Amino acid sequence: MPRYAYVHLCFRGAAKNTFYLKKVGITHVLNTAEGSVIGTVDTNQDFYRPFGIKYKGLKLLDVPQTNIAMYFNDVADFIDDALKEGGTEIRSA
Repeated sequence: MPRYAYVHLCFRGAAKNTFYLKKVGITHVLNTAEGSVIGTVDTNQDFYRPFGIKYKGLKLLDVPQTNIAMYFNDVADFIDDALKEGGTEIRSA
């Protein structure tokens, strides 16, 4: 069966369900709300490594003062690499 590149958007529940991620073919996770306080998603590379999923985390808060522009190039590179490999998941809290 051919494998197609795609971007999958979801929230914290699905992003922390590694069985689901593997089932739908997720190869990469981009967490734009990494952290352990309310309003963030407590995951990291160690969480996904046993499942062969690559991870990038950004400790951003969903407030108007957050300057997300400074991360655009780095995130674009991560997404580009992921799509070349066949799939990625982009998510936020």
